[in-house]
Amino acid sequence: MQDSVANGSAERYSPRMKKLCSAVLTALVVSACYEEGPTIDLGDRDVALTILHTSDIHSRILPYTYDPPAPIEENGLTKENAPFGGIAKLATLIKRERARAKRVIYVDSGDIFQGAPIFNYFKGEPEVRAMSELKLDAFALGNHDFDLGVDNAVLQYGTWANFPVMAANWSTDRADVLGNKQLGSIISPLVVLDVKGLRVLIIGLGNRSSMTSLGEGGNSMGVTPYDPHPLVQQYINQWAPYVDLVVGVSHLGLDEDIRLITGTYRYLRESELSSSPGCGPSSEPGVLRCRVPGVRGLDLLFGGHHHIVLNPPKVLPDPDGRSVPLVHTGAFLQFLGRLDVITRPAKYAEPPRPDWYGREVIDHKYTLFPIDRRTRDDPRMQRRLAPYVQELALNTNLGKPVAFAPESLLRRSPSGTDSVLGNIVAEAIRTRAGVETDFAMTNSLGIRDNIYPGVITSETLFNVFPFENTIATMFVSGAEVQEIFDFVAGRSTARGCQSQVQVAGVSFTMRCDCAINNDGCCAAATRYQGEYPKACAENIRIRGVPINPNGTYELGSNDYIAGGGSGFIMLRRNTTQRNTGIPLRTAVEEWMQQQPPCTASYELACSDEVPDSSACQYKRVLENFGAPACVLPDGIIDGRIERRVGQ
Repeated sequence: MQDSVANGSAERYSPRMKKLCSAVLTALVVSACYEEGPTIDLGDRDVALTILHTSDIHSRILPYTYDPPAPIEENGLTKENAPFGGIAKLATLIKRERARAKRVIYVDSGDIFQGAPIFNYFKGEPEVRAMSELKLDAFALGNHDFDLGVDNAVLQYGTWANFPVMAANWSTDRADVLGNKQLGSIISPLVVLDVKGLRVLIIGLGNRSSMTSLGEGGNSMGVTPYDPHPLVQQYINQWAPYVDLVVGVSHLGLDEDIRLITGTYRYLRESELSSSPGCGPSSEPGVLRCRVPGVRGLDLLFGGHHHIVLNPPKVLPDPDGRSVPLVHTGAFLQFLGRLDVITRPAKYAEPPRPDWYGREVIDHKYTLFPIDRRTRDDPRMQRRLAPYVQELALNTNLGKPVAFAPESLLRRSPSGTDSVLGNIVAEAIRTRAGVETDFAMTNSLGIRDNIYPGVITSETLFNVFPFENTIATMFVSGAEVQEIFDFVAGRSTARGCQSQVQVAGVSFTMRCDCAINNDGCCAAATRYQGEYPKACAENIRIRGVPINPNGTYELGSNDYIAGGGSGFIMLRRNTTQRNTGIPLRTAVEEWMQQQPPCTASYELACSDEVPDSSACQYKRVLENFGAPACVLPDGIIDGRIERRVGQ
């Protein structure tokens, strides 16, 4: 790791540099951060700072096409300006915005990896090298940065990153886990930047709710994620006298980001507490609802993980009533966010704060820049990527036609239940030779994009299914089936009653209305693991027959949720699991190729005026490869998932 100067404006001090002082925090030791050199006296005047932000790039470092949904289009990323993304275009924007401001830093909120074929082939090397080329000032680790394991993360970031890789809320102290020590050696909790005299403390926060192979995936990396509230507060208390601004860069997710600023509640059993300050009774006997205050002294927070654009940023009150802007800039290199802030010495702020609190943000302005064909590619970044692009083209056949889609195949249902693409994936699991289970299930968020009208290629399937998941099978009792879908109902209720799974061979009703209705299965329902709302599943039928609690059924799923991912701990503990080794992507491809060919009418609709239309794509495939299999949405949606919501 190099401690470089970003664009000549931000001098970076980290725990690896020469020390002038040191601080010991509870459970963590941080050697501090100052290096001798010239200083700039900012006096009592107002000072501006520009912070550029990206998040959840997910390997979209090459331009791509997709159909932007309405909320994305409303922010300026429109169909007619495709293709989108590409880090060479981002490089152009970052250079331009740096040139337009006096004091600039660039931060990213994690998940650089996973989402495009270039990651599957090169395992993250081009992504990290490209971000280093951009002179990134601070980076918070995301869950998908570990999709190929801890050793790959250590290799890529340890070899190629010249920026701080941060996760202040992680402990990597398990010596029995291979690679764990090396992971700890590349992670920093914080960095201090001297931006032309303005001292900025940046605290990085790693994901803790959906880490592959960490939280819900089994914690096989030996990393312990901690509640960020007390740790962030300790760092702020320690560093506030020495810096002007405190900035968080987070991959916690929107909800946790909000709670970090405004506070939250924890549910604890009375028997676990010797005393209960700030606690009161909850709706469940023997369980206390305890207030956890938001952190004090945080000036700005930049988040990611949920792929959300906040335009304008949320402005949230901290425990002292200060206004803290929360910035989320979306995903997939669709946007670059720019936040301009005006800072004033804390003693002159309204209300004034002690001098040792440095400065306060008194005003801010946010600008969102779409990344599309209207931005030219940066030549230097293009040269950096060229060897990877050439090797990818020579060694993969991403343009191979698989099937043809006359209409869009959507990954989400407007009704929040079963979707076209979800049903296809689940049917591909259940019916695949060598699997052939009673029912199948896959997590909805594992399907990452729609399939749009036209030719379905190998690259299309990589974009839709970027994860290297395989199919696993196991035997479950009827009682376990009930537990599985009760959990699904609770998790879905927490997300607006949008089904978090897609299924085949089974049908059920999600009761998302248990908070206000107490009939049927809701009468006995409880909060699942104390985390998700009160909910349950009823009318569960496998192959059209109501489940027998004492019966035995074979389930097919992807290996991620079989291993406990997305909270499916009841699957992780199953001892009958068998990983078939069959790639999920391959099973979907084979299912599509088994469909009947398209009719010749699509070829006749081709017009020379629109050569890239789906009809013309079909004509070219027909001429070069013969009649392709036709995947139509008709008849695929069958209401296998129903829901009841509160009235």
